[in-house]
Amino acid sequence: MISCSISRNRVYINGQTADYLGEINLTVYSIMNPIYSGQSDNINVRTYDGLNKKIIERSFDNLDPFNFFYVYPGPLIIVNNGNDIVVDRGTQSQDLYFTFDYPSSLNITIKPTLPGFSLIPYENDISVGTLMQKFRVSVPMNFYDGDYYVIWTTLFDLNTYYTPLEQTKVTVTKIGGNNNFLIFTFSIFCFFGTNFKE
Repeated sequence: MISCSISRNRVYINGQTADYLGEINLTVYSIMNPIYSGQSDNINVRTYDGLNKKIIERSFDNLDPFNFFYVYPGPLIIVNNGNDIVVDRGTQSQDLYFTFDYPSSLNITIKPTLPGFSLIPYENDISVGTLMQKFRVSVPMNFYDGDYYVIWTTLFDLNTYYTPLEQTKVTVTKIGGNNNFLIFTFSIFCFFGTNFKE
């Protein structure tokens, strides 16, 4: 029986213990395509002899290179102009936007997977013809500072027309981490209808 596992960007296929002479074809499913357009690094294949603890075959970048060029599978939906989101805990972000390359051609819903803070509205319904959709991020006061990632899912996107949205980095800071406030205090007292500052 052959088993397969993935670790640190490597695919391990194990299980053939007897000697084998012939051709082996392996097809690996469920590896997500990148969400960026561009060329992949070279893919290297190695055959390891576990009994003798040595590599007995391998491919080389210069002799038998194989890599792939990826293009966006569909129109892009961009979150916050591709910028990270910074929110003070106990507050809400300013208005943020989903933007489309050109008017939306489907009625879809964008749904987040969140690490504990809120998105307002939680699910964003996008109508045909939409170019921008507004949302906000709201972080509770007792949330820990740090970097978090929002994973987006596009619902009702038949045949995955749109390119999957990339993760969005949200940095949560302490109150006042981004803003400097000056607070002035002074007393006013009243004497027969006349106000005096102290």
